[in-house]
Amino acid sequence: MNVYGFVGRVTQELQQFGRGDGATSASFNAMVPNFRVSKKDENGYNSHLFMKVIAFGRNAEMLISKRLEIGDWLAVSGRLETDNYTKKSGEKVFAVKCVAETVDFIMQPGDKRERWEEQSEKVRRLDEPDGGMVF
Repeated sequence: MNVYGFVGRVTQELQQFGRGDGATSASFNAMVPNFRVSKKDENGYNSHLFMKVIAFGRNAEMLISKRLEIGDWLAVSGRLETDNYTKKSGEKVFAVKCVAETVDFIMQPGDKRERWEEQSEKVRRLDEPDGGMVF
């Protein structure tokens, strides 16, 4: 079974595109914090994964109607797909994308300030060595 889920921050404006059958489609990029990797950058932060997300039909329409913005926090679940192609230069390119089955807004534009502080505290706890879990 191919199931993938993540919570991440939108890093690119929503791109809308149509398909041949007239269905609505949309895509965006998201930054996913990688809390379980011990590798830190030069500022002491955990590494991040950047994921391309594609939504079709009702999911795409919902993203468009809610006016997805850069910086919004989303919870996405779906499946992973791979793309590969060869550039004109002959270089082979491999990419992974998430085809969204469900998308939930965790923090929307109107409540960014209060929710940001709340989410930041949760992220700090997850960033601790025990993952913020109490046993």
